[in-house]
Amino acid sequence: MQVILFRSIDKLGMQGDVVNVANGYFRNYLGPRGLAVEASEATLRRLEAKRKKLQLEAEKDRTDAESVAERLAGVRLHFTMKTIDGKKLFGSVTAQNILEQLNEQGYAFERRQITLHEPLKTTGEHDVRIKLVGHIEGHIKVQIDAETTVSESEQTDMDLAAAAQAASDRRRALREQQEAQESGEVAAPAVAEENAAEAEDGNS
Repeated sequence: MQVILFRSIDKLGMQGDVVNVANGYFRNYLGPRGLAVEASEATLRRLEAKRKKLQLEAEKDRTDAESVAERLAGVRLHFTMKTIDGKKLFGSVTAQNILEQLNEQGYAFERRQITLHEPLKTTGEHDVRIKLVGHIEGHIKVQIDAETTVSESEQTDMDLAAAAQAASDRRRALREQQEAQESGEVAAPAVAEENAAEAEDGNS
């Protein structure tokens, strides 16, 4: 069926457009929410004036979106992350991280507008798309810099050193335990001999 859109809907059309949709989609979603009206001949005649107004509003939406896209072209977000070898991140930069920084700068985007197929996991400059209105989108730059760099070889060396130290500590603890036991065994006969000597002195 054909409907007139009262609002721009992503992947469907702009405000004021006449588009084809499934009957169920209109009855269950578009109609109840006031997003569209059936484009019958009577309705088209009755809403012709309103449609012109909607088209003007849609044109304004396009113009506003293009203006936002131009502003976004100059946006560069910065993140500082811990890395391995200065490239691979410990963790990642997600769409939510990007959204929060953008909205801190005064934008009012939603999570679904941030086009990021997977989190960013490497340092450097990344291009990220922002969905605006219809097919209009903006592009921003996301710069990720290394905060602390730990090379894989250094990490391996540190792991080996830690393992060696742990083994050394265990050996020392075991050695001290054995020495303590041996000291106790030696002390016991000596005490027995001393007691025996005292007993003999007493008898004499």
